[in-house]
Amino acid sequence: AFGLDRPDQATSNKVWLMIIWAFASVMLLAVLVMGISLFVPVTSVGTKPETILTVFTTVTGFLAGLFVPSPVAKRAGG
Repeated sequence: AFGLDRPDQATSNKVWLMIIWAFASVMLLAVLVMGISLFVPVTSVGTKPETILTVFTTVTGFLAGLFVPSPVAKRAGG
């Protein structure tokens, strides 16, 4: 079978940090845009607030999912 070897721990850590930084940046940008949209009148050509709220809740759900234990992982005590 052809394939790549599993990355070492340092490489895995770097990849996860890049993923988390990317999602955290998107979340902060969404919060910033939602905050600015409170003071800017709604126009017909701009991004709708519902879209930004959807981005924010999606990213929040993703980041929260990183802290949830795997449903297939074996528990230590059982």
